[in-house]
Amino acid sequence: MLWPSLCLVSLYCYLAYHNYNLAKMATYCILQVTKMQAQLLDHLPRATSHRPPRAAPCAKPPIVDLANDASEDVPPTPQRPIAVDDETNPADATLTNESNYCFLNATLHCLVRTPDFRASLANAFRPLSTPRRTLTPRERCVAVLLNVTHMLKEGKGATLDLLALGLIDALRSIGVTWIDLPRRQGQQDAEECLSYLLELIRGVVQAPTASLSPQDEHALSAATHALCNVLQRCSSHDASTYSAPLQHLASLAWDEFLRRNRSFVTRDFMGQLVEGSTCVSCNILSCRLTTTTVVPLGLHSSTAAMSLDSCLAAFKQVEDLCAEDAVFCERCDRKTGHRIQTLFMRIPKRLVLQLKRFTCNRYGLMAKNSATVIFPVQRLNMTPYLFSQQSPCEYQLYAVCAHTGSSVAAGHYLAYTRLSLTNATSLWLRYNDTQITTLSQTQMLHETATSAYLLLYERIEPRSSI
Repeated sequence: MLWPSLCLVSLYCYLAYHNYNLAKMATYCILQVTKMQAQLLDHLPRATSHRPPRAAPCAKPPIVDLANDASEDVPPTPQRPIAVDDETNPADATLTNESNYCFLNATLHCLVRTPDFRASLANAFRPLSTPRRTLTPRERCVAVLLNVTHMLKEGKGATLDLLALGLIDALRSIGVTWIDLPRRQGQQDAEECLSYLLELIRGVVQAPTASLSPQDEHALSAATHALCNVLQRCSSHDASTYSAPLQHLASLAWDEFLRRNRSFVTRDFMGQLVEGSTCVSCNILSCRLTTTTVVPLGLHSSTAAMSLDSCLAAFKQVEDLCAEDAVFCERCDRKTGHRIQTLFMRIPKRLVLQLKRFTCNRYGLMAKNSATVIFPVQRLNMTPYLFSQQSPCEYQLYAVCAHTGSSVAAGHYLAYTRLSLTNATSLWLRYNDTQITTLSQTQMLHETATSAYLLLYERIEPRSSI
């Protein structure tokens, strides 16, 4: 191809010389050479070594251009908030599983099907992807994750490879211990994967902490200390004595947590728990407030079927700690028996429940509990598990991460995500690595009765009265 092209150029130059129109013909020759050079380059091998197998081209460019030179001086332009339509055709590209990455595949499918997740991540990361700024390894990892979520959306009907897309290398570059090279990757825990990804995103995209004046800092500390003293004088047998101060204390702690952790992950995925403890000797009440992203629920049977409500009831059940489990009491100055109960102070908009199917047996080995758990799809009522039950708190299911197999080391993860929803039933998509299947709600519930591991719910917002 090259020799005919050069001969053609020589012919053009010869004709131009004899027709005394050298300038015009030379310009034409340059254009022809440029065009031929482009055609020649198309026949040469590409520099890249990896391409997503069987992947359809992305309809839009990546949200974050990781190949962009950080030293480019490009003036910032005002941009509108990014919006992602996940409901018109709520299906994503499938993912290859060449090296036991099914736990990551299933986690990603559940995560990106979370309502507003893709748009929230894109808008939160936008301030970090400005010109003349080099991304840190953790920021770059989130940028790759953002591009993966974008390609899952735009590549409907395609099969993508997380290794070729750079996510595996990006996770390994920041020291993720549960990600290894292909052919050396072992099966891992999807809950650990989901919790890590959410914490990674939260740490990268959260806004700077809003500052408090010294006077406000002092007032917050004084109010917290005063409320703790009030609670210690309350009777653990009379909820009316400690309800108001505990809710006030929880509000102060939650507002302070939000001030220090300003991100959509905190806003959408994180809730607040209270663990109340009463000494059986002196009846002193102590409370511990914590935040949570994934709520672990124990299974109270290994053979009989159970409901999700019964698992939640066991979660909030009063636990007696005595004998070898006794806890030190400051007032009694010795170890005493305690009664402990855990309740929700605040439940997040996106509620993730973990069915604890993997436990240690008496030999110290991990064993799997495959008992049937019956869980609701349209309405999960969480009001009974709240400390304050003044208003209804209901949720609907949008994704399930399921684990099939006999153990954590010998099994397979699948993702089930909601395709459509009506008042009576719903349609679902099953993601099994490279395969995607449409299921009825009945089929989904049948398949996940003994394998559901993570249940992802969204809060049903009350309709505003006009």
